[in-house]
Amino acid sequence: GGGTKPVIRADRDSIKRVRYSGRTWCAEMPHGHVVVRRSIRCGGTVIKTSRPTIQGNCTIDVLDRWPADALRAVGDSFLGNVRLTDDSLIGRISNLFTLVHLSAQDHSDKMLAELRRYNYITPTHFLELARTYKSILSEKSQGFQSVKDKLANGLAKLDESRNGVRVMSAALETKKVVCAQSQQDCEALLVEIVSERRVADEQCKQVETDSERIAQEEVNCKAIADDAQSDLDVALPALQRAMAEVEKLDKGAISEVKAYKAPPKPVETVLAAVMVLFGKATDWNTAKKVLGEANFLTNIKSFDKDNV
Repeated sequence: GGGTKPVIRADRDSIKRVRYSGRTWCAEMPHGHVVVRRSIRCGGTVIKTSRPTIQGNCTIDVLDRWPADALRAVGDSFLGNVRLTDDSLIGRISNLFTLVHLSAQDHSDKMLAELRRYNYITPTHFLELARTYKSILSEKSQGFQSVKDKLANGLAKLDESRNGVRVMSAALETKKVVCAQSQQDCEALLVEIVSERRVADEQCKQVETDSERIAQEEVNCKAIADDAQSDLDVALPALQRAMAEVEKLDKGAISEVKAYKAPPKPVETVLAAVMVLFGKATDWNTAKKVLGEANFLTNIKSFDKDNV
């Protein structure tokens, strides 16, 4: 009474009555949305309240689990648009997801029994597992596709390089034949050059020897020419005097010589020399016959003394 506030004391019996008077139902949708519906009994009247999420102090006592068939069906649905090499892999992967999910639930139950610790494995975890698998599969597929494209480009380059090498190898073999033939020609030409060089060296030595000999002969010839010139210088005046005397000859002088039966020695010697110049025998009888020729005097005077 008065202005005092009433003091509410709660004993264990009151707490038990309140605890057993309230019930909470939790339902989780496939998309992960959780709806909490709480029912509190107060004075015989049931008051229903709704919350969009589980409160932090709430403990879930009962959780309906999806059966294995439902998990497999959801897994097949999630993996339906995934491109795999074999369609039978979808069912096997769904079975693996289901096995993992159910195994996690069993281990959670075991932890609750042994450690009194709650670990809730809900269908949301199953869906997250499927989504994670799809995400990793897509990422790895893109990575593998990139590697595949790079490998295909590399193989194409290798194939192109191999074709190029094959073409160059064929050209190389052809050039090897040409090169071998050219090498043989060069070796033959080298042998010919060496041979010709040897001949040229021998000829050079011969030329040098001949040059030395010719030089010596030139010296000798010059000496002979000098001697001849000296003799010519002596003989030329005599020749000129002789030609002057030849011009003085006449038929009378010729007849006088012809009249000799046995000419004097000087006359015989002169006529023998004349016969040598005319290419005749040098005896007196032949000389007399030549002296008897009508053109003898003309031949003597017009004789080409420069081409004897």
